[in-house]
Amino acid sequence: MSEINIKPSHWSQKNNKDVLNAITSVFALITCSDGELSGDEATSFLYEVNKSGLSTEKDNNELLNELYNIRDLLKQDFKSGKQFAINQLKIIKYDKEVVKIALQFAQIAIIANKSIKMSEEYIMKEICDILEVNAEEYCLAETA
Repeated sequence: MSEINIKPSHWSQKNNKDVLNAITSVFALITCSDGELSGDEATSFLYEVNKSGLSTEKDNNELLNELYNIRDLLKQDFKSGKQFAINQLKIIKYDKEVVKIALQFAQIAIIANKSIKMSEEYIMKEICDILEVNAEEYCLAETA
């Protein structure tokens, strides 16, 4: 898996909120596919978002709240929670550079708990289908 590479000139032209919503949605979909979002997964998310330059530590509470809000939506009614997250992804769907970054965050979500679960890979394939990219390029399990 490659390092998340963000070009500052690219972001000055983007609505960063849409990008953050998309990567938060992707992360929640993947990590909640096994039924729970662990503390390690949430910590990994914040670390990677901060490291990428998409956000700073001062925004961590807002990001964490959004991650937990999506988790709660998925727990209350998986179908409508999933649709909410998918709608966030559709906003960035046609920006291939942003799609690549969102999928890199999805990969980070898959390995955040130190194992690759088939439920996570299944959701990753669905996300790739929504974003119209080849799932084989982003799924991590050999059987995916």
